Amino acid sequence: MNGHVNNGKYFEWMYDVLDVEFLTHHVPTKIALKYVKEVSPGGTIESQHFLDMAELVSHHAIVAEGQVRAQARMEWRKENGRNG
Repeated sequence: MNGHVNNGKYFEWMYDVLDVEFLTHHVPTKIALKYVKEVSPGGTIESQHFLDMAELVSHHAIVAEGQVRAQARMEWRKENGRNG
């Protein structure tokens, strides 16, 4: 093992905090993801987010040991008729 979680895990943590109802009716159109520092396996993380419904933009931060480890900005599009 490389001593830190897979990069895809950061995205999963960011996506998991979004409301199921929102995810059922919206799809991401653009994602800007910045990895700051690795997170060790078994560590405790906090997935923070702010969703601006007017702009359909979400801002995310993965925090571990009091430090930001990854950040993202996601743009969304409302999509009617999706089967969640």
